[in-house]
Amino acid sequence: MGLVAGKDYELVEASRGTLGRKEVVELGGQNQVPFLVDDDIKMYESREIVKYAKLKKEDFLKTK
Repeated sequence: MGLVAGKDYELVEASRGTLGRKEVVELGGQNQVPFLVDDDIKMYESREIVKYAKLKKEDFLKTK
């Protein structure tokens, strides 16, 4: 949620055969995208990523 909270974020090209895909495997252990890393949270499943993003957005808005 870097865009919402104003934190730094990095978008990595992770197509097959790229260094980004290698990084995904090294960080998470699976050769699968999408892949989200937020501090110590790592997840692959699109639905779970969306749920997590919504939760993080709600948490951020409550602190304002």
